Amino acid sequence: MSDTLLLVAAVKGLAVTALTDIRHGLPAPRPQPEMLRAAYWRAARDGLRGKSINLCTGRLEPAAVHLDHLWDTARAAFETPGDVALLRTAYSLLRADGNGAERQRAAHRRRHQLTDVVDYLIQKTTARATPRRPHPAPSDADG
Repeated sequence: MSDTLLLVAAVKGLAVTALTDIRHGLPAPRPQPEMLRAAYWRAARDGLRGKSINLCTGRLEPAAVHLDHLWDTARAAFETPGDVALLRTAYSLLRADGNGAERQRAAHRRRHQLTDVVDYLIQKTTARATPRRPHPAPSDADG
C-alpha cells in the first residue's frame, strides 16, 4: 500500500512541478522514447538496488540517488505537512525494504522456491485484507 501511495504522490508531485516550471517559462523535459523504454527496462530489471538511467543526462547512476532526486523534485508540490510526513514514512520504508519486486526476489532467495514467492504474496495480501462485518440495520425492535 505504501508503494502505491508513494507512486501516486510522486506522479502528482512531478506533474505539479512540471506545470509550475512551464508556467514560469522553463522548457519541459523531452526525453527520447528509446531512452524512456531503456530506463523502464532498467528499473524493472534492477529495482532500487541497481543503476538507473538519468533521462536528463543519459548516464547511469545508482537508482537510490535517482530516487532521492525524484523525491526532492516532487516534494515541493505536496500540499500539507501531513502529506509530507506520510510520504516521508512511505519513502523511508521503500528505501529500507526495497520495492515489491525486490521483496519477491528476497522471498525466492531464501530457498530458491517459487512457492515461497507465492506464499509471500498471499501473506502480504491477506494481512491487509481484514474482513469487515457489516453492522445490522437498526430495527423497530431495537428502539
